[in-house]
Amino acid sequence: MNGTPRPPQTTAHALLIDCYGRFLFVRRATGTWGLPAMALTFDLSPYNQTIDFIRQRLGIEAREQDLILAHVTAHSSDLAHGGIGLVISVGFWTGEPVPAPDPATLPARRWCAPGHPPVPLGAWDGAVMPSLMTTSVYTEIGWTNLPVTPPDPPD
Repeated sequence: MNGTPRPPQTTAHALLIDCYGRFLFVRRATGTWGLPAMALTFDLSPYNQTIDFIRQRLGIEAREQDLILAHVTAHSSDLAHGGIGLVISVGFWTGEPVPAPDPATLPARRWCAPGHPPVPLGAWDGAVMPSLMTTSVYTEIGWTNLPVTPPDPPD
């Protein structure tokens, strides 16, 4: 990064939990693992964008009434890149997001117990994961003087 502050970003992170209580993680272009994520725009609702995203990127279908806002994060960093992350739980879906049809062209996908995520886990995902395993609905990351690594770019 050239040191120029980037504007805050709003992201959606799809939380898919299988019948064994495992979370779906994807490997990003950076090589780190995290929840499937995308940058949000303000032309459609976050739920509509999440439905489109999981259909196009994960090959599964869900309806708006099957989504619920599970967690919100506010994050900041020394690089002045911060924003809001919405974790949207997908309660019911059809299709199978794993395995990816072509591992050479799509990010790898893996179901893992939330207490034992794949490594390396992205900075944002590692910071928010403990809250996702509790009933906490809000996390602040990096609003203190501690240096914080910005989240990995969404898919």
